[in-house]
Amino acid sequence: MLNEIKAPTGYVMDTASTNVVIGQGGDTQTVVIKNSKAGTLVIDKRDSLTGKPLAGVTFRVTTSTGEYVPDASGHISSNGLYFTDKNGKITINGVVGTLVVTEVKTLPGYSIDEATRTQTVDVRPNDTQTLHFTNTPSTTLVIEKYIEGTTTPLKGVTFLVTDSSGAVVGQSNGEFITDENGRIVIDGLEPGTTVTAKGKPRRWRATSSIRPRNPSRSRRARYRPSAFTTRSRGPS
Repeated sequence: MLNEIKAPTGYVMDTASTNVVIGQGGDTQTVVIKNSKAGTLVIDKRDSLTGKPLAGVTFRVTTSTGEYVPDASGHISSNGLYFTDKNGKITINGVVGTLVVTEVKTLPGYSIDEATRTQTVDVRPNDTQTLHFTNTPSTTLVIEKYIEGTTTPLKGVTFLVTDSSGAVVGQSNGEFITDENGRIVIDGLEPGTTVTAKGKPRRWRATSSIRPRNPSRSRRARYRPSAFTTRSRGPS
């Protein structure tokens, strides 16, 4: 019996053991043992609105049992992290079996889609599997406060900002204060979030902008304390 102990790098054993019968009288047997080329995993990361590749997004790749998938080229840290290249791709050669890919960290100005944050794929020998991930650009909200009937900005006015569930927005119990230009800028809102802003005193007029990173594409609306829904237009 012949037992193959280890396949060459980038290959997997087709059959670990082979039985060979040697006859009498100087019989010669030739045994051919084949190895299949291991598979390839490609991770593709893009902007969900524009399709633009996203470089520098962090992914963790493990086996189905939680073991980190090593990269023979040394492009992986000890905790199994890979990073997308300028084309928004990660290519891992020489893998086989069930792999679990989790998006760990995205770029500033983007939100991770929790529904697709973790994906599982079965990579077989002589096979290439591609997983597609997208990130949606976050939204910026701009609140501007003026003296009623004028274009004079009001500094130091406090607004309470909450979402549709009543939960406060931000790290200061939902309170934001206008600057010297009468403005509040809140970054990183999830697209589709309904936000309510309430200011003091009660009689006021403000101009709100649910504004993307590209100011030329912003939308403005006159309002009294009210709710509005953010929509993502994408970072510039």
